[in-house]
Amino acid sequence: MKYKKSGPWAKAVAKTTGLYQENGVLLIKGKFTKKEVDEFNGKASGASGKKSTSKKKVDEKHSYSNRSSKEDLEEFGRTQGIELDRRKSKKSLLKELKNFLTGKK
Repeated sequence: MKYKKSGPWAKAVAKTTGLYQENGVLLIKGKFTKKEVDEFNGKASGASGKKSTSKKKVDEKHSYSNRSSKEDLEEFGRTQGIELDRRKSKKSLLKELKNFLTGKK
């Protein structure tokens, strides 16, 4: 599929008939295969229904700066052993988390 779930399509939902907004409004009309729909929506294409866990935990550790909200940063920080204060700015939360993960004070 030539469309990726990022940018203007971040909240889109793929169906075999096209890309739709969460509220059901058609964004792009097109025919997509079941495999393409599952890939776009982030579902496993296997019969087990589980997502593949081929990514390493190291990737998650370095992806904290790509988190979209302060709530996500706080949750990730808890998994790493640090409590972050959401009343601070996102920039300061990222700096605090980075310093904690790299061992700086």
